[in-house]
Amino acid sequence: MAGFAIVMKFLFYGFVGFLGASITSVILFLHIRKKAREYHWSSGVVFLATVAPFLILFWAIASFNLHVWISNHIAHQDCGLGLSPDPWVRLPNGYILGSANTYDGYLAAPGATTDRPVTGPGYVRSIITLKWEEPYYVGTLFDFDSNHQRDFVYDIRTQIATTSNSNHNEYIASRYGGINGNDLKISYWAGAQTRTHYDPDSYRIMLAQNHHQWPYFVFFVLFLLGASPIVLWLTRIYYL
Repeated sequence: MAGFAIVMKFLFYGFVGFLGASITSVILFLHIRKKAREYHWSSGVVFLATVAPFLILFWAIASFNLHVWISNHIAHQDCGLGLSPDPWVRLPNGYILGSANTYDGYLAAPGATTDRPVTGPGYVRSIITLKWEEPYYVGTLFDFDSNHQRDFVYDIRTQIATTSNSNHNEYIASRYGGINGNDLKISYWAGAQTRTHYDPDSYRIMLAQNHHQWPYFVFFVLFLLGASPIVLWLTRIYYL
């Protein structure tokens, strides 16, 4: 679903951008053609003014692609800007903290990949809350196999997570309304993961605190450097 959502978002923004560029291009063509006849400009001026909105759109796409590369390879995080359904960031100690499918938080050691069990060598997934208490990551997770919310302690020295046997299902059911039958597991999962947005120890807080802001400024500066000369030139000939 996350992949489909991001594709649809890009298609939407692409359609809006192309539509805006097309409408602006038509307006500029009609106006600049009239100006060209009045001031005896060459047809090249009309052509450049007509394609200028598409040049700005192309530069925006190029700037964004460069922003994505900078974010992933230099800042070591997702590109952000509301276009990442699964945000992630590399923590100062090299660990990757991410949010698969929006709710399913995960913590992975350098080079480790998450797997079907919620804990394994070098990783913890299905995280709800997370705190750093050197040399441990401590928090809570949702265990799919037992249908329990459990506490865990992850030791970065051994890269092994130890989980408790505590069962938090009664708390989840009382707060979010547990149900019986086959939907019980889904109910507990939804209740536990809803906490990721409101719990003061949510893993998403650590994710946000370690997310760098400077790549956004690089993106906007790049876009302005390329788009500003075009806009200034269009403004000058438009209001002659």
